[in-house]
Amino acid sequence: MRLKPIPDFLLVTPADIVFQTGQDPYGNPVELTVTGNCRLEEKSTRIMDAEKRLIQLAGRMFFAGDIAPSLPVLEGGVATIGGRTWQIYSAERPRNPDGTVHHTMLNLR
Repeated sequence: MRLKPIPDFLLVTPADIVFQTGQDPYGNPVELTVTGNCRLEEKSTRIMDAEKRLIQLAGRMFFAGDIAPSLPVLEGGVATIGGRTWQIYSAERPRNPDGTVHHTMLNLR
């Protein structure tokens, strides 16, 4: 059984995402660039991090499926939409009951 996919008419905003995936043997950052259509929600929210500091989030991006299947953990990076750039604070990949990734959500700062 699978959940219904995100409808294509909601995924209309073109986005460029650059994930920082670590360092090469010379200490240079290794980056993975992903381009695709997403749903952008620009809603300001506040959350508390592990050290009890308030973090101001600027919005969220939703993508259908797994946008970076080669990365086991999505952490850090930059998202660009229409010349505007946001820092990626966190990412989530909720799964279908059969174990496949339903969508990818990026929390933006």
